[in-house]
Amino acid sequence: MKSFFGLIVLTLGLLFAVTSASAQMDNKSGNPMVGGAAMYKTKNIVENAVNSKDHTTLVAAVQAAGLVDTLKGAGPFTVFAPVNSAFDKLPAGTVEQGEPPEESCRRELLEETGYPARTIHALGSYAPCTARLSNTIHSFFVETGPRSGSAEEGIEVKLATPHELASLILSGEFTLQLHVGALLLAALRGHLDIAAFR
Repeated sequence: MKSFFGLIVLTLGLLFAVTSASAQMDNKSGNPMVGGAAMYKTKNIVENAVNSKDHTTLVAAVQAAGLVDTLKGAGPFTVFAPVNSAFDKLPAGTVEQGEPPEESCRRELLEETGYPARTIHALGSYAPCTARLSNTIHSFFVETGPRSGSAEEGIEVKLATPHELASLILSGEFTLQLHVGALLLAALRGHLDIAAFR
């Protein structure tokens, strides 16, 4: 078998799906009810969300994104607050509640390709499009062990040398900009020799 290039770059998006939860009024206090909990004008967004059983995933995502202090501030803020069931509909490849991005990378890599991660090198976390999207892409360079399972249905694993990968990029067969950007990050961080792409 040809020598192969054991690079797997995995990008994960912490996506925020927008859904609406109908607010009902608490007849006793006059406060809107969301997720079975009253939302008080005297509390900030985080304090109110913590009380809602329908927003536990949102609260975890806000905490993981480091936005708690921001949302506890004076505002004003407009928050589209997805309920837990909306997060359940997110596509694969996303960070799960309370899971560090590196562990999500390890889990997704094994689930989707059958390759276990031996060593994970964080390449950075970046916004894919600051004009339209509010998600964060976490990119990693992963050194894998021998394949221990099969790829997820609908996913084809293709191993390529650096030169073959360069040809796929230049021919337009490897087209996702997020992955091309992750390859550049891997080179800039010393995990790939860009000269090998020639």
